[in-house]
Amino acid sequence: MRTTKNYAEVIRQELRSNPDLADAVEDERFNANLAEEIYNARIQSGKTQAELAECAGMIQSAIARAGGRGLWSLFLTTLKRIAKALCKRWK
Repeated sequence: MRTTKNYAEVIRQELRSNPDLADAVEDERFNANLAEEIYNARIQSGKTQAELAECAGMIQSAIARAGGRGLWSLFLTTLKRIAKALCKRWK
């Protein structure tokens, strides 16, 4: 009889044994969390995507990517520009 693997543990083991992969996963987690915080801050501020883009010196489509499927591909520098336009600072 086949047994089912605990894939969460398989992933944890892979991350422990591969520091480069663990660093990459941590970077993506940080970027995703920051992008989500920026989205929430934009909504809370009442700014439209176009208004935020203007404040950040960007185009509206870049802001739209931050809130949609392109969220994961944003560079940290772009996220920082958006956060600065929202007068937010994250650690």
